[in-house]
Amino acid sequence: MSWFLWAAVPIVGFMAQLDEGVGPPAVLTLSIGVGPLIVFLASFVNPRSVWRLTKFDLWCGALAVVALMVWLGLGEAATAVLFAVAADAAAAIPTVRKAWRAPVTESPVVYVLSGLNGVIALLTIREWNPATYAFPVYIVCLTAILTALIVRAQPRAINKQA
Repeated sequence: MSWFLWAAVPIVGFMAQLDEGVGPPAVLTLSIGVGPLIVFLASFVNPRSVWRLTKFDLWCGALAVVALMVWLGLGEAATAVLFAVAADAAAAIPTVRKAWRAPVTESPVVYVLSGLNGVIALLTIREWNPATYAFPVYIVCLTAILTALIVRAQPRAINKQA
């Protein structure tokens, strides 16, 4: 659920940022969507890929879709970007939950690189307004949380397996 929505929401957010004339920071939003799109599509090809959607995942997905629908209905790109962040955050909840419960199933490298992408986008901002900085700030915060959740438990999990 998260990977599909993490692809859809940023790609639509990228289009809203283009409409708002955001410029180079919008590349972060596009790249944040393309990466998950590749992971999502690869899950159909990988025979070891496992999908287990729970009611919780579906509720988070529905929340993200509602936020996305509100966002698309607004017609104002600046406000729409904030709803894109809210939709993406709702889509992230299942992955945050998974990182909390089973941190060894996640790789911190993906999130560290995404966070660095957010930092680079922030460094390119010339005009600070919510349409420009909301998504990069959100990505930096989300990836920091996910990385911390994954890294905090991995040494203990590795010691338990030994």
